[in-house]
Amino acid sequence: ALATRDSTAAAVPAIAASLVPDAGLRSVWVTVGGDDAEERLIGRTGEGPLPPPGRAHSVLHRAADVDRSAWTSVRGPVPERNRLDDGLALFRVRMEEAGRPIGSLWATRDRAAGPPDAAATRLLRVAADLVGQAVTHDRLEDQTRRAEIAQQSDALKSALLESGSHDLRTPLASIRASAGTLMDRDVELGAEDVRLSAQSIDREAQRLNRLVGNLLDLSRIEAGALKAGHEALDLEDVVTRAISLVEARAGLRRIEIATAEDRAAGADPLLLEEAVVTLLDHAIRSTPECSPTRLRTTRAPRPAVVPLPAAGSRHGE
Repeated sequence: ALATRDSTAAAVPAIAASLVPDAGLRSVWVTVGGDDAEERLIGRTGEGPLPPPGRAHSVLHRAADVDRSAWTSVRGPVPERNRLDDGLALFRVRMEEAGRPIGSLWATRDRAAGPPDAAATRLLRVAADLVGQAVTHDRLEDQTRRAEIAQQSDALKSALLESGSHDLRTPLASIRASAGTLMDRDVELGAEDVRLSAQSIDREAQRLNRLVGNLLDLSRIEAGALKAGHEALDLEDVVTRAISLVEARAGLRRIEIATAEDRAAGADPLLLEEAVVTLLDHAIRSTPECSPTRLRTTRAPRPAVVPLPAAGSRHGE
């Protein structure tokens, strides 16, 4: 059961069901946790409710020789109402990892039958050790998986922040250049030139605002606070708006649009527009000044990933 388990909790019922007849027990269950207050049930077999927490029980005392293992009676501060005389005795085998408690294997047995004999004691001890090893293995696997996810997340965030910091420099450079022209007393500017410089500053400030918003969205996505909406959209409208946001940076590049006959789509309008703007920005940065950029929309049976053009290619599509 443990060798083929998806999880230790999934294997416990089969193990417990085998222990009941083989060790002469009435019921068996397994709990995990660092101490009595933290222990939680992960699997059981047998009929009837479990004994209440804190009930008097016997604990297996592990001797060097398993045949000399003995059961030691333990009585805790048990409320009088929990001292039920149901004809059963409660036994406990602690599971440990490097001397630290990680849980317990519990069992009930007819009180008249006395404590388990040497063979049953050995069986319970081996079962507790194997289940304890499996619990430890599951915990280490979970820690490894979490560490890998954290490492991949950190690598992705580093890549995104590096890309974002590069993207931030472009609008900042344009804003500084336009502002520097306006502040230069040696340069005489007409009213139209001043207006164009102000338009450039405003346009690049809006772009900078979008980039900063994207970086903030990264934190909101990780926190689960950013949820994509779903609206009926016309793709041609989305593409047209996206082009209007990048055409000033396109220079002499000609951006061509080819939309599918079925232009309807369901998506978050802001996120989809931002995705198209990002693709166009990549195309603008990766292609020569006079190369055309073709933007096509088509309906695919499943999401498709199209690689971006290599730097220096003559066309961006």
